[in-house]
Amino acid sequence: MLLQEEGLSATVLRKLFEKKALAVQIRNYYPQEQCARLSNRVTSFIEECESRHERIYLSNVPAFTETVPDAVALARYLTESKKVMSELRHLCHPYTSPVDRLRCELDDLWPAGASLLRLNGSPLVFGMIRVWRHAAGALPHIDLLKSKVRHLPEACTFTEQIGVNMYVEMPRSEGGEGAIELWNIGFNDTVLNGAQGTYGYPRALLPEPDAVIKPEAGDLVLLRSDHVHAVRQTNNGQRITLSGFIGHSGSQAALRLWS
Repeated sequence: MLLQEEGLSATVLRKLFEKKALAVQIRNYYPQEQCARLSNRVTSFIEECESRHERIYLSNVPAFTETVPDAVALARYLTESKKVMSELRHLCHPYTSPVDRLRCELDDLWPAGASLLRLNGSPLVFGMIRVWRHAAGALPHIDLLKSKVRHLPEACTFTEQIGVNMYVEMPRSEGGEGAIELWNIGFNDTVLNGAQGTYGYPRALLPEPDAVIKPEAGDLVLLRSDHVHAVRQTNNGQRITLSGFIGHSGSQAALRLWS
């Protein structure tokens, strides 16, 4: 159900795509000393960012799906996507961005390669900054692009969608703050009948989680986002992640990446 691996490989990816695991945790994917440095830079950047977005977390860019209903917001997202990814590289300098490292490894490992998902020739952001503070958490929910963006034909071909979280900082607590809860319950599972939308399912509908991941700074977690997952509240300190998604359309198709 939950795999813990020393590194990323085509075998690890296939276990997710073939529904043999709910999630994979790779310890120390990014060195902790570099995480500490990046955390300080990200904190300063997000505080000063005039265009930051506030929801249950602070971020440097809205999620792609949030911009789709608003033509102006979508146009702005596409116009600024390259700048957003460049800013993260600058924050990581002189070290390699963990997001860029992941993009390269996915492209190397997957037979058909991996590249950014594009709309009208413009790349979507991959690796949005998310800073969780002050009792911030995510209710049990599902992330499924093809259920929200039907005018993007390529998204409709995805047979699996994988959530990506690279952990830069975790709360100062031993109680599991900021942990990920996972359920082996998919979008079409009958237990979700009657629930509205794909975000914020009532916990009363759900059993106890099938798995709980308590990441540390430097860890990479890949999870099947078309299954119910949640994030426990952060009350002490902050939780910083670089996040996105991987779309899979079969072994002969390239992986697509976005946030």
